[in-house]
Amino acid sequence: MRTKFPCLAASLLLALSACNKVSESIQRDTIITPDSISFEIPVIPDLNNPNIDIKDLETEVDLAKEIADLQGERFEPENIVSIRLNSMVIDLMPIRSADGKRDSIDAKNNFANIGNIRVNVTNGAKTDSLARVTNSSNTLLAKFNLTPIISPDSLRGYVNTANMKYNLVVRANTPTTKTMKAKIAATYILTLRK
Repeated sequence: MRTKFPCLAASLLLALSACNKVSESIQRDTIITPDSISFEIPVIPDLNNPNIDIKDLETEVDLAKEIADLQGERFEPENIVSIRLNSMVIDLMPIRSADGKRDSIDAKNNFANIGNIRVNVTNGAKTDSLARVTNSSNTLLAKFNLTPIISPDSLRGYVNTANMKYNLVVRANTPTTKTMKAKIAATYILTLRK
């Protein structure tokens, strides 16, 4: 019995000391959705100058706050492995009818007038293409789902800065007669590891 106790004690001590040396690697994906940004597409009276630049649409992404407590796990910005654009949507805002009773999309001034949109991301020092859409339809259209074109490695340098902005290049297919109000919304996926 005396020999069993020291062996049992030694085994228990070895097992407990090994537990302290095991580190758990945690990797998690999380979705970040900044607030949508409202903007206006000005009147495009003719196709002599079909390109419209809409600059400096400010977006705020507080990564430190977003990842500080994810289901009980605490992450820091240095734990970000990658950031990728998951989706980007531009919605045309409906207009109120003359009688004030309903909202609708203007049949003559909608996204059918737009041939393509490219969204660039900038931080003041550099600019990259973020997403784009090409439209070949001439039917009433109120929503664009843009295709992400930026690599996750490039995007990380923008989202980690406090001055990330979108710049849009809008190319018209047909002239417009009214300003179109729209909003842009993006969803990013962060991969975190510690």
